[in-house]
Amino acid sequence: MIDRPMIDVNDELDALTAAAEAAREAEEDARRAFAKARRLVADKRAELTQAYAAGDDALIKSSRTAFERAERDAGAGVLAARIEGTREAVRQAELTLTVFMNENYRDLVEQLRPRAEASVAAIRRRADDLAAAVAEWHAIDQEVSKLTRTLQWFDPRQRMPRDPFDGMLGVLDEFRLRELPVPMPRSLESPAEAEQARAEQEADRAASVDPAASVWAA
Repeated sequence: MIDRPMIDVNDELDALTAAAEAAREAEEDARRAFAKARRLVADKRAELTQAYAAGDDALIKSSRTAFERAERDAGAGVLAARIEGTREAVRQAELTLTVFMNENYRDLVEQLRPRAEASVAAIRRRADDLAAAVAEWHAIDQEVSKLTRTLQWFDPRQRMPRDPFDGMLGVLDEFRLRELPVPMPRSLESPAEAEQARAEQEADRAASVDPAASVWAA
């Protein structure tokens, strides 16, 4: 359980999540820089090839210098080290976030329960409001029918809209009577905790069958 305000825990979660995302972005930047350097090597090689094809000594010299510089920059290990470093930063940030979540997931999830329960209550209220509105629509439709019944020239099939809510009240009634689930986990017990609970239950059963076992176990 958390022994500090949830606002602090949520702030820490936000910070750890942001750190992990920043580390992933840094790794992507490093990969893009490395890819750009390799593309530059390919471009300079192509320029050097064209210079040799042209037989221009001055152009060959400048192209070779540019090619060697690009190849040196791409293969000096700096960019590779940058990628490795950012990858390690991602691993550390994600590990820190994982440890934090394993320690605090119950409280972080449970803090959402009031909102989850409120969402179900809001759905029920809106279902009630919708059912009442549909019932009122039908009541008005029936009143209009009564008022126009004696008009021989009035054909409701042509002059009145079709009922777009046919059968909806029955569906809404069934929906309102149904037990709506709250969008929360049925259990937050980890596999290790479940295994420990089973072991304790088995030990308790064994002790109840053989009281001496509990004495020796103690």
